[in-house]
Amino acid sequence: MSIAISAAPHIDTSALVKKLAGESKLDLVADPTPALVRAYGFQTLYDMPLPLQTDIRKRLITEHKAALVGKPALFEHAVFPWLADWMRWHWGQTPAEAWEEIIALGKACAASYGRIVHVADGPRKGYDGYAWLDVRNGKQIDILLHQLYAQLGVTDKVEIVTL
Repeated sequence: MSIAISAAPHIDTSALVKKLAGESKLDLVADPTPALVRAYGFQTLYDMPLPLQTDIRKRLITEHKAALVGKPALFEHAVFPWLADWMRWHWGQTPAEAWEEIIALGKACAASYGRIVHVADGPRKGYDGYAWLDVRNGKQIDILLHQLYAQLGVTDKVEIVTL
């Protein structure tokens, strides 16, 4: 049973991830986003030209879906924050037909999780050159996360924690 951690971008989930890794004995899978963005020569996803940003966003979700097919793992990330960020900052660049495809990919990912740990609040991340640390944005993302749990039919798998 794979476990996914879902949180707004400003929340530091590292202590929770360490704890769950010890308890579950699952292999830990890091969020590939920062490394992928850096591989293209950018600091953040938002610095990328919009067409490339669209491609990278879709690639992350598609590759995540493929990773969920293998051996169960602890994912320190989940599809929900990616989708919520897309809805918050990139939705205007996404035609309705394309969004239907993306949300279907997201639903397939969500269905593959055995457990979803939603971090409602916790310590703030320190600056790492990638994560957007604005708390107001984080609260807006958090609202979208809960909407996505319902839309993708996984509210029964969501465990809400505060760190």
